[in-house]
Amino acid sequence: MAWIDDIIDAFGFNVCLDVGHLILENTPLLNTHNHHCGRITIFHLHGVKAGRDHQSMNHLSEAVWNLLLDMLKGDQGIASIEVVSFDHLKKIAI
Repeated sequence: MAWIDDIIDAFGFNVCLDVGHLILENTPLLNTHNHHCGRITIFHLHGVKAGRDHQSMNHLSEAVWNLLLDMLKGDQGIASIEVVSFDHLKKIAI
C-alpha cells in the first residue's frame, strides 16, 4: 500500500484494510492500520495458507487475531468476513 499512500492522503480517500492481502505481502498490519486510522471504513478479513489468500480465517495466527480484535474495538468501520465454505464459517463462529 505504501506506493499509493500519497494518493490516498492527497485526495482524502477512505481505505479498505484487506488483512489477508497485507499478510500475504508481509506488510505490517499495525503500521498500516495506524497510518490510515480514521480513514479505514472496511476491514476485509480472510486467511492465508501456504502463500494463498482468500482462505479460511482459521489459518490466522492467534497473534493476528488478537491484533485484529484490538483494531476492530477502536474503529467504527465495517468488518467484511470472507467465508469460503459453511464448514469454515462454523469453525470461526464457535
